[in-house]
Formats: sequence, C-alpha cells, structure tokens
Amino acid sequence: MRTYFKTDLKKNTGKNWFIADFGLDPDGNEYILTTDNVHASEVGAVSGDAKKDAELCAQLLNLYHNGKIDLEDAT
Repeated sequence: MRTYFKTDLKKNTGKNWFIADFGLDPDGNEYILTTDNVHASEVGAVSGDAKKDAELCAQLLNLYHNGKIDLEDAT
C-alpha cells in the first residue's frame, strides 16, 4: 500500500506538498499534514482541493472519535 500523506513537523515545510497545519502539541512541536514524495503531476489525483481535503479530515476525525475507525485498523 502506497503512503500518499504523512504527519511531519512544520520546520520541514517545503520538502513535500503542504496540506494542513494542526498547530502545537504539548511536546512543543508544530505538526502538519503533508504529502509523502508525491510528484506534482500526481497531486490532483490524491488531493481534491482545500475544501474537499478539510471535509475529509473532519469526516475521519469524527469517525475516529465516535469509535467507528481505529488507527490500527487503517494501517
């Protein structure tokens, strides 16, 4: 299974395609969602647009926090 997206630190912005910023965590690091070695020609196929990506993140978070999906099930 190919990994199209990953969690990264904001200080690494620019190494991949930036998707979203989730802010600071208690560990003092700022976390972002980014692509994982996705070529520019592939971005449109794996990322709809800003609204669709935000809606997907919201749907996944709602499913997770309502016990409908488990991170271990998804990997």
